[in-house]
Amino acid sequence: GTLTEVNCQNQNGTWFQGQSCPSFTCPVSPPPNDQCTDCIRVLTDVTISGRTRAASGTDVTSCADNDTLDVWHCWTADCTGRVSITTCGSSFDTTLAVYDACGGDEIACDDDGCQSPAPPQNRSQVTLDATEGTTYSIRVSGYDGRFGDYILMVEECKNACCFPSGRCDYGTTAECDGVGGTSLGPGSVCRGDLDGNGIDDACEPCPVRTIIGAAPASGTVDARQPNSAAA
Repeated sequence: GTLTEVNCQNQNGTWFQGQSCPSFTCPVSPPPNDQCTDCIRVLTDVTISGRTRAASGTDVTSCADNDTLDVWHCWTADCTGRVSITTCGSSFDTTLAVYDACGGDEIACDDDGCQSPAPPQNRSQVTLDATEGTTYSIRVSGYDGRFGDYILMVEECKNACCFPSGRCDYGTTAECDGVGGTSLGPGSVCRGDLDGNGIDDACEPCPVRTIIGAAPASGTVDARQPNSAAA
């Protein structure tokens, strides 16, 4: 705002002699995580906040338009499974992308996937299959040049859980135990009911089948295969 020096100081502002709005641009330092190599570490299930105001990025993701003002976080997975990363609750229209390294390949990207809290819903959520010990680069930006304050959360890994009914869904071990389900462990996935018996195929043992024919015949060794004779 264009104020007197006294009024500016009373609002904890910085007064610039002879300048007026809107022709004058207030100087703001770039965020400390403006570059990917200066990423701020984020921990699993711990909310972290930041700003994209005065960011100087130029990258553009595959899922949004003109989302150039970016900042970076890094997360080293402490679990294996399906993980969600969100900016739900941020103050502006965010975009979110995950890379396998700085300057690496884009693994996941989202613009408006966050469904809560509502309104607004134009916040971001990505889901990826994480591997324990792997470090991921997380990019936070704004749709069409927007910027502001954001909230970032990397949720705990979820894996396949078999309900007593035979239905399969994703949850943490604690969530699975809480509904009397059986967790299938790190990296497990639901498979769907391909045989049509009402039970997810991941939640039942492989059916016993009899081999009625084999080539070459049983008991012989096929030199084309990289297996031992006992395999």
